[in-house]
Amino acid sequence: MTGQGTTKDRLLGLLLLVLALAMLGWLVADLAADRPVGGLMVAARVASVAFWLGLAWVALSDTRGLIGVVVAGGSVVLLLVAMAAGLLLTPDDFVGTTSKGPTTPEAARLLGAVLTGALVVGGVWAWRKLRRATQSGPR
Repeated sequence: MTGQGTTKDRLLGLLLLVLALAMLGWLVADLAADRPVGGLMVAARVASVAFWLGLAWVALSDTRGLIGVVVAGGSVVLLLVAMAAGLLLTPDDFVGTTSKGPTTPEAARLLGAVLTGALVVGGVWAWRKLRRATQSGPR
């Protein structure tokens, strides 16, 4: 990061850093509270922090923005996998965590099944597309 970006980029980067710190604060507050937080919930929250940090890196970096894109993209995949697994395996951890989230373990499991299905369909689609691209070679 060389700091040569525009003022708008710096402000956006700082805002994204604040969001990352807020997500980290939420995780720390949950870990410090009496309510136990499962490992998959922690993984999902850490992935969320990494996402915001990756986007902040993109906004603040002049020459190495691709690193931020890779971090943000990888964290989205980790977030979705951790949430799907958590919703299926430990649904109680995800009940009542947000105002519009699942309110019962059964609703959390159903959401986890839908998310898992979407991840499988998306993964198969991406794999097939990549496979076709590598088989056809350069054009």
